[in-house]
Amino acid sequence: MKSLESVIVLGILAALASTAQAQQGQGQAPAPNSAAAINASMMPQPHTQGNVSYVSGGVTSEDRDALRSMASQYNLRMLFAMARSGEYVSGVNVKVADAQGATVLDATSDGPMFYAHLPPGRYKVAAMNGDQAVTHDVIVAADHATTQNFYWPEAK
Repeated sequence: MKSLESVIVLGILAALASTAQAQQGQGQAPAPNSAAAINASMMPQPHTQGNVSYVSGGVTSEDRDALRSMASQYNLRMLFAMARSGEYVSGVNVKVADAQGATVLDATSDGPMFYAHLPPGRYKVAAMNGDQAVTHDVIVAADHATTQNFYWPEAK
């Protein structure tokens, strides 16, 4: 029975995608209930703070895939997890300070993945999970992305 339900759902999604493609081919915006509109509404939404843009999420596997598809737009990519279990952490407060100590970004992560686009330079990134902070010095280059993972010790 479960496979029949899957076939029906896949058929409905294919029909919605076909309708969206036909509408786009005619210069129309996708209908609000089309697969394209549904996929766009599920994408993590970028934010801007000063001259820094960022996006976060990754709670579900679909969300992580969506973020990975956006990764090329961001030159600092961070992941938040517990040290021993590898369990992802969300709701992390992220503060990024430039080399002069000025805060250029202060935001809360919607999931374990947090991507930012910063001007090239040296930064101190502080990630706060509950009352535990983890900090890293990072160098953001103009020509490639920097990846930094943040791990917190398990509660005792």
